[in-house]
Amino acid sequence: MIQPNKKLEAARMHRRWSVALASEKVGVSVNTFNRWERGLQLPQLGTLDQLCNAFALSPEDLGFGAAVIAKRQPAVSSPVPPPDYQYRSPGLVSSETLSSLSMVASPASRGILSIDAGSSLQLSFSAAYCRFEQTKRSLADMRQLWHNNDSEENKDVSRRHALAALLCGPAAVLGLAGDGQSMVLHPAEVLSLCATAIPLSWRLFFEGGMIDVERLLPGYLSQLDTLISRSASHREPAASLASQGYQLASLIALQHQNFGVALAYAQLAFSHAQQTQAPHLLTGALIRQAQVYFYLQRPRQRLLAYEQALQYSRDVSPLLQGRVYIGLTETYGHLGREQEALHFLSLAHQVFPTHCDTDPSFSYTHFNRWSLTAFEGQMYLNLKQYRHAWELFERVDKIVPKTLVPNRVELAVRQAAASVGLGDLEQSCSYVEVALQASIGAGNELRHNEVYIIYEDMCDKWPDEPRINHLQASFN
Repeated sequence: MIQPNKKLEAARMHRRWSVALASEKVGVSVNTFNRWERGLQLPQLGTLDQLCNAFALSPEDLGFGAAVIAKRQPAVSSPVPPPDYQYRSPGLVSSETLSSLSMVASPASRGILSIDAGSSLQLSFSAAYCRFEQTKRSLADMRQLWHNNDSEENKDVSRRHALAALLCGPAAVLGLAGDGQSMVLHPAEVLSLCATAIPLSWRLFFEGGMIDVERLLPGYLSQLDTLISRSASHREPAASLASQGYQLASLIALQHQNFGVALAYAQLAFSHAQQTQAPHLLTGALIRQAQVYFYLQRPRQRLLAYEQALQYSRDVSPLLQGRVYIGLTETYGHLGREQEALHFLSLAHQVFPTHCDTDPSFSYTHFNRWSLTAFEGQMYLNLKQYRHAWELFERVDKIVPKTLVPNRVELAVRQAAASVGLGDLEQSCSYVEVALQASIGAGNELRHNEVYIIYEDMCDKWPDEPRINHLQASFN
């Protein structure tokens, strides 16, 4: 039985904070904070740290003591390191990066990044051992899947294993310097590995391998941070790769609704880009900041980020130009400024390349025709032109892969939103169920939360329908 979190509500009331103010201080959406108080959702450990810092209270004081115990249980399938190694879990930031993050992060996010040196998240020898074991398992699984079944779906899975294996080996070697202060390889060799690994990480994420990327990306970012701080001759290329890597880290944090962390990573990506003065990296980092503001429902901050990116538009590739234009399209739609929205929509269609994967910026952005469609459709949803949105999503449904890749999960959510806007109860229920299962299957909290918001709209639209009540059980 669902029990409201009275401790969290009492802590908020004690500070005389509204739910909106509390959610802003924590760095999550209002809907997410509401779900915590109502007992419908538990925060991830990273988000729980943000919550505790905002309230200056322990997890137990906020009613999440049991959640900490449950979430910190080791996974059954985790490899067991040798007994003479002491394991320290890798994270997306190194100790040398924390001071940089504190400089660029917004005040609301600084507290969540203040990790003491004793718990700095570096790869240790046992983590390197785990990487080697993971490489062997990935290769074995890939061979088994490939030989057992030649279906396209299994080939996609096998490809994910192959990409993960390619990233695991070098990550293990780089992780052999357990203190993070020395390097096994020469700087040029480290840089060469990272130049291959960062684009592979982007590719693996969009192939549905987010969990593997979360595990492997930290080691590469840690090495790049070390290069930036210690090797003047390698600083600029390392900063370029670090900017690309932290943009991906921001995207991953978004999927867990760690909005404060996502914004800090995007700002750090911009800071690294400034070291290179590369317009394409500066633009990409600003787009990632705007993306965080999109999910925080802050259209004016989103507009400022896109307008800043617009200053570099003459010096970047068509793909980045088009992505800035389509971002402005959605933002102006959110603000109800239809003429400006349609103006930038026209510009986006003029410049957006047909073959996005040949654009120089594709390897570290993976913007594509779906990006164009998604934001155009969101503009129509913002303007309540649901028929246009539905027809657009229906056309692209034939193009997006059917497997649980990020674009497919997002499309399912957008189709559900358009269905509800059109007022078709049966269709809406069907698409919400599809979107819900897709978000759960992908382990994507961000999309899961979006589906729940759509469900709440359905409750308002059809309060007495039995099928709506039936859907409630799916969210428990």
